[in-house]
Order: sequence, then structure tokens, then C-alpha cells
Amino acid sequence: MKKLLYKGIEFDDFVDEVKEYGTYYVHMCESCYQKHKKAIGNRIDKGSANGYCSVAGCENEAEHYVDFSPEDISFVLDRYFYIIEQGDNGNKVIHMQGNIYSNDDGSYKHAEWTFLYLGIDEAKYMLDTDTFYEFVNERVNYLDDITEEVATAIVENYFDEDPGKQLDIADITEDTPCGGYWF
Repeated sequence: MKKLLYKGIEFDDFVDEVKEYGTYYVHMCESCYQKHKKAIGNRIDKGSANGYCSVAGCENEAEHYVDFSPEDISFVLDRYFYIIEQGDNGNKVIHMQGNIYSNDDGSYKHAEWTFLYLGIDEAKYMLDTDTFYEFVNERVNYLDDITEEVATAIVENYFDEDPGKQLDIADITEDTPCGGYWF
């Protein structure tokens, strides 16, 4: 749900060991380490990891661990919810639902769309031309300032006590089952 942020690097997976050891840790592949070597510095524990890289968007096998002190990091929340539905013409459509996110000041927001439907090809074209987020964000209704606790509850139960499945819009096809998703 939350992403760990360190010097501009987003990690979409991390382990909270603050109570036990006073740190958070992430996994990192060699490629991401080389890309972020200057920012990571001597925090790396080379050759000791198993699993997948925690850098947002990377799915490589991890080779290293990186530890962070709580005072060195921040957290980011930005989750878009949508439903895949069967359209009137028989083609599947993306029905944008809502967005829960955190601001730089640590506050949380809840936003929703009313009747925003996109064809799959239309959404993918907007992603390819870097216009998707501008398009959907211009059509959103900002509802509430919310607490972190409320944001977490909404994210975990968005679709009638179900968080939905993680699926990036770029990965949707006509074969994607109808249902609730997030990215």
C-alpha cells in the first residue's frame, strides 16, 4: 500500500523491523544498485538477498539488502482503483473509481470519479503518449482530507471489504477478467 521513499527512490516493497532492529530494509537487484549507487552509498549489504527487487517497477531477482533508519525515509501512498466491466458494445472498458494518496506534508486525500469510462486501447494510447494521468486527474472529484488510518482502511477494503487485485493499466487486455483492480 505505502511506498518507502529514500532520496527520490521509491520502493514498493519493504520490511519493517523498526521494533526489533531499528530499521526498514529492502531488496535490490544489481542493476538498480548500479543506477542508484550514489544515493545508496554504503547502506548496501551485497550478495545477501533473496526474492525480488523492491525498487518500484523492477521485477528482477534481488542480490542485495539495503537498510534504512526511520529518520532517513518517508512514505508515499498513491493508489488508483478501477473496475474492468463489459461495455455495451461487448468490449471491455475501464471504469475509473477512486484514488487514495498522501501529500508531501503527510496528509491524506480521497478522490473519486463519477462516470469516467475508458476503452482499453484508449487508456493504453494515453499511457504511451504520457497524457493518461493528466486526463484522469482533470476529471476527478476531491472528496476528503482523511487520516492515515482511514486511508489504510479504504485501501484494504475498497471493493466491499476486498482490496482488489494489483494490475497496471498497461497490462490490461480484452482477456482480463471483469472485477476490481488497483495500481
